[in-house]
Amino acid sequence: MNDLLIISTFKHNYAYLKPYYNFYNKVWKPKNFIFYMGIYTDIIEHLTTINNVLGINLDIQNSKNMGNINEHIQDIKYIVSENIHFVFYKTQEKYEDTYTGKWDNIKKELFSVNKYLNYLGCKYFFHTDNDDFYYVTNPELEILKPDINFHSLEFLPGDTLDLANKFNFISNHYYFRKKGLNEIVSKEVHSHSHCRKLFMYGDGPHSGVYCEICEAFDKKYEKNTYYKESYKNLNRVCFSFGVLSKKDFCNINFWDSSMREPKITFNTKKEQLEQQFENNYRLSEMDIKNNVILNIDDMKDFFI
Repeated sequence: MNDLLIISTFKHNYAYLKPYYNFYNKVWKPKNFIFYMGIYTDIIEHLTTINNVLGINLDIQNSKNMGNINEHIQDIKYIVSENIHFVFYKTQEKYEDTYTGKWDNIKKELFSVNKYLNYLGCKYFFHTDNDDFYYVTNPELEILKPDINFHSLEFLPGDTLDLANKFNFISNHYYFRKKGLNEIVSKEVHSHSHCRKLFMYGDGPHSGVYCEICEAFDKKYEKNTYYKESYKNLNRVCFSFGVLSKKDFCNINFWDSSMREPKITFNTKKEQLEQQFENNYRLSEMDIKNNVILNIDDMKDFFI
């Protein structure tokens, strides 16, 4: 176990909860997690769902009331199960600002609780989005660094998330955003522009740094080829599951990042979302020809 705290956020949607916990618990071996859970219906139904998803026993009777922070963070309840510390808070189903700025401000206020909890006494910590899975082979060494560069791979979603289907990833992170902006999606054209840097004591923004991991990746894999690979053979790679499936995108996804301004999707008609998916989240024959695609089926293990 590493003296590490890993922090993430969820809002009324637990599609990523099990794989996120399974992945980081196995790969990084942290001492603790803090999960912020934004809800807008009765907390009991959420406890029931989470207990079923993770096989734990959260009980409202064991919760600690922590009050309110602002209009978007109300009725905070703190509940612990083993190494997972849940911070539930009541929030609005829909925010008036449909772009990312509102959520960034809310998250900043939320994370004041980290300091209040003294980071659970952990020496190291970082926070990530719940759809980003940062893989390293030696976490006990990586946490000693102030920051870590990662090559990024983006999951290729189908109509539904079916573990019987292949888990394919494109070596062109945020490819759907490039398609949405009518940019070229190619290994040779800015395919590392959204690679990431994970900051210890911080988060993992898109840095666009072409690091030694990116260089080695480009040398090893040719475009227009499907490679069967294991995540265990890689290092310092961020597996991004921005969209799990067309069904999820049209029904429960919070963002559409293929827009010029990444947008909250609550006020977008389902027909428009379906068209957005077909236009920007599907690969054309030319996209396949110009990019490296890896079949990494053992990433399914974290969803089981």
